[in-house]
Amino acid sequence: KDENGKDESAVEYHCLPEKYALCEFPSEVVLPDWIGGSEFISITQTADRISVICEEDPIPSGDIEDIKIVRGWYCIRSYSDKWPRIGGTKNLVVSTGDSVYILLQA
Repeated sequence: KDENGKDESAVEYHCLPEKYALCEFPSEVVLPDWIGGSEFISITQTADRISVICEEDPIPSGDIEDIKIVRGWYCIRSYSDKWPRIGGTKNLVVSTGDSVYILLQA
């Protein structure tokens, strides 16, 4: 603990106020203009798709052809460099709708 009694190893976090959606597009698509966000957006492309996490509000309502949309996600942001490490190594986690990629710093 520091001089103020705060646990120095604690991970600090903040829940962003907006709701988010996971949108999965075919890999060859041009992304629409409604993708955006003021605090967070993630675009991840793999061999077979493009996964986008963006604010839910700008997305048109209803089903959109060839796009899988899962609404109602909340986003928690960590402010700490003390996030758990794998084998003592810094890591970065990137996720699509059905896959998780873990990058380890050499």
